[in-house]
Amino acid sequence: MIRLAAWLGLDSYDDLRAICAQAWRESGSIRYKKIDSRQPGIGKGNSAVTGVAHSLTAQMTSLGCAPSAEQLLAAASVLASARRRFCFGLQSSEMIACYFAEVMFRLDKHAAMVNLAPENEADATPGARAGDAMLVANFAPYSQATDKLARQMARRGVAIVAITDSETSPLHRTARSGIVVPTNAHSFFPSMTTAVAATEILATLTAQKMGTKAEEAAA
Repeated sequence: MIRLAAWLGLDSYDDLRAICAQAWRESGSIRYKKIDSRQPGIGKGNSAVTGVAHSLTAQMTSLGCAPSAEQLLAAASVLASARRRFCFGLQSSEMIACYFAEVMFRLDKHAAMVNLAPENEADATPGARAGDAMLVANFAPYSQATDKLARQMARRGVAIVAITDSETSPLHRTARSGIVVPTNAHSFFPSMTTAVAATEILATLTAQKMGTKAEEAAA
């Protein structure tokens, strides 16, 4: 391993180990990009900031590549063709659902948030039925209440569009169309940056497919 590190042009085996550790922390779709501290504006004081920014930039850029782009287009088609659109999420996922609902509401009141009361879960969306769609967000550690509501709506024939962090998540298996976004970052908490970016793209695509004149509606 020491000879391999030298052959790669690294100063020591510790450098090679650090690169491998960083790569494993990141999503499999994002490759490690070594930051050259000799670049202008990059030094010991702000290299950590630059590292996080580069990681998040790479994650958001991946949304434009397959299969993420295909997932976004498919989800937008489901939402655009629905009679009514509902949005739901709990805890940190709530802001994702709320953001989509707010953007669509500004266009022409095309989405509504679902407020789930623990004592009234079954009647959270009494009018939802086949022909409707629901955008649901859920990230690890997954909310069981969110997955339960998604399954209930799916049984009614409501098309579930999921924004989640893994194809193996319970919500993704329930969804008619799913968008998988990375939430890992250089921090101790999950990152919602890519999920927010995906939500903005999804709202834009949905509005386009609905033929909404966004500029006029926003004005």
